[in-house]
Amino acid sequence: MSDLLQSTSSSALPAILISKILLQRDRGVLGDYIPEVEWMKLRPPSSMPMPAGACRYRDGILFCSQGALTPNSGGLWYMPWGKPPTPILTAYFQKPFNSIQSVVEDQHGALWFTDASIGFEQEIRPKPKLPNQVYRYDPATRDLRAVADGFSRPMGIALGPDGNTLYVTDTGAARPNGGNTDTSSSATIYAFDVAYRSGAPFLINRRVFAYVKEGVPTSVLCDSSGNVFAACGDGVEIWNPVGTSIGLIEVFGGCTSICFGRNRELFICAKQRLWWVQLDNTIFGT
Repeated sequence: MSDLLQSTSSSALPAILISKILLQRDRGVLGDYIPEVEWMKLRPPSSMPMPAGACRYRDGILFCSQGALTPNSGGLWYMPWGKPPTPILTAYFQKPFNSIQSVVEDQHGALWFTDASIGFEQEIRPKPKLPNQVYRYDPATRDLRAVADGFSRPMGIALGPDGNTLYVTDTGAARPNGGNTDTSSSATIYAFDVAYRSGAPFLINRRVFAYVKEGVPTSVLCDSSGNVFAACGDGVEIWNPVGTSIGLIEVFGGCTSICFGRNRELFICAKQRLWWVQLDNTIFGT
């Protein structure tokens, strides 16, 4: 998904475009490589305005729609391959979400997601009726619960490889107008233990996992070894499972989104550029 693209009309809201990228793969002496890329820019369906994060889900993609000024326009939307999107969630007990940012599916099929008032700050959403929180939704039972609060602006979310640790980024240091970050505010990755009480999961033992070196952590991932990757102002910062910094993939100007492909490959979104990185299997998991 793109950043907000300003409309040519002063009466219209900004727009966000979805990029569909087709990779042509080949194999050479040094391993797999991508000789050609086809890049298509698409407008999201009108029913799913201002998409933010997304994840693979069932037979399609689950999108986080930030919404617009109209009621019931934000939430989680499921788009099966070749079909229009359908809403899964648009509100928390009749109160509309602020601007859902990121979502991850756990090993039981439940969805964990972050909701922050970014849309209101950017004047694309009404005044919030909910705090900035993390939620969990179980599609099988339709149980929706707020599971963590106390954030300035929660954005990225990821689960550890065993599903017992949840990571949430707080980007309170970022300025809505795109100015310099406020280094006295949160640019932090928090870790929680996923514990079960009476058969239901709760988040306990909130702790600071890492405070990033540059910018804010807008996206976060875990590999199969438990290493944590975050998109930051200097590129992709990497920590081991105990929070010790172990590396940096430098990206000039920083990056905003990252995702794993196959065979230990990492894709990095940085403004108008998409980077492909092949990770070393002696250091990082898949």
